[in-house]
Amino acid sequence: MRRTKIIATVGPSSNKFDKILEMAVKGADSFRINFSHGTLEEKEEIIRSIREVSRKIGRMIPVMADLQGPVIRILTEDVVDIRKGKKYRVDYVGGGIWIPSEAFFKGVEPGDVLIVDDGRLLFRVDEAHRDHIYMKALIDGTLYSNKKVLIKDKEIIDAPLTEKDIRDLEFSLRHNVEYIALSMVRTGNDIKILREKIEEFGGDPWILAKIENPSGVENISGIADEADGVIVARGDLGQYYPLERIPSLQQSITYEGNRKGKITIIATQILESMRENESPTRAEVTDVFKSVEERVDAIMLTGETAIGRYPVKVVEWASKILEEADTRFNEETIFYNRDFEETLFDKFARGTIYMSHLLEGKIIGYTKRGNTARRLARYRPKRMVYMVTLDETVASKISLLYGVKAIYEETDEGYHEILERALSKLKKEGVVKKGDIIIFTVGVRPESTDMLRIEIV
Repeated sequence: MRRTKIIATVGPSSNKFDKILEMAVKGADSFRINFSHGTLEEKEEIIRSIREVSRKIGRMIPVMADLQGPVIRILTEDVVDIRKGKKYRVDYVGGGIWIPSEAFFKGVEPGDVLIVDDGRLLFRVDEAHRDHIYMKALIDGTLYSNKKVLIKDKEIIDAPLTEKDIRDLEFSLRHNVEYIALSMVRTGNDIKILREKIEEFGGDPWILAKIENPSGVENISGIADEADGVIVARGDLGQYYPLERIPSLQQSITYEGNRKGKITIIATQILESMRENESPTRAEVTDVFKSVEERVDAIMLTGETAIGRYPVKVVEWASKILEEADTRFNEETIFYNRDFEETLFDKFARGTIYMSHLLEGKIIGYTKRGNTARRLARYRPKRMVYMVTLDETVASKISLLYGVKAIYEETDEGYHEILERALSKLKKEGVVKKGDIIIFTVGVRPESTDMLRIEIV
């Protein structure tokens, strides 16, 4: 089974039940909902469809709510045809073209270059006033409403959570999403603020920090300490850094995430050409293949599945490439070349993975809150690890972890009995065969991973 997971973004091209079902069947392990676009009513229907798909195919599928964060967006009443050299007025309040961000108008200055829609449009600011600016188009193009705006070589500082984010967060927690992703994370304190708000509303999703600006890159260590995972948002990083630096930035971010035992995800422009084409370029195939070598937990498809013409084929191609890559990167666990920060229980998990490699055995584990699953996944097992849990939400969460297959059990008869039931189930499915070596592991004490038992079937 494929160990590196796939996250597919649901959007206008893929937000119907049948499309979500097809993507899940073809290999999507998780679905992302982008809260920068659409209504809450639309998102409620998407979540309902994902849950129904999960039940239909009998597989745990986590939902990721991607909050907009302090992202500056440009709004328009209608689509605007942009012509190079022409000057355009942008206001603070609605009408024509506007940017409803006080922080933007405080920070923008004459001479600044505005990067709009991931660089599809560029403008130079000629005049900057308290409530409006005049900007001159540097290239031809089309301006659509609600596109992201960046100021070249400048970060606009704003609160990590907007009023919209707080409303969207409350909605997400009410619908029990398993993951919350926060955009434009600058420091670990941004994650602390989000976690405090989650505790206030009541909920326990895992938090993913999107690293997409220089502050996030510089403070990656502190961010990784506070978050449950990190996402390399390559599209936005490419607006702040020379493109030739993006591969090394990606490596340094995923390295830090792996080093601290956090979920690592690579996002944006994974199979970008498939927005319009039925097959990827050779360069894109190589890019996805190499992501497995970097030992990420997952890749995230964004526009390819949200607004592209072939969302199902994109997932199918991503799955094929990752499966091939998984067969090639089977060397010993990555702890040999990683300067990991380890607790005693991390070392126990590392020993368990090493034992499974040495004995060529299958691991069946029990996890209550997902910590044992996370510890085992961080050491990138060669074979799938089968983790049993009595918590359906935890089962969905751990389904995104590298090399982890979740088994949800409803009846608590003690962990020995739970593990034996899981073993019987895997025998019936043909996953476990006579003569196989099974390594059972469980955290007997809270927050621990400290029991190991070996058995020959």
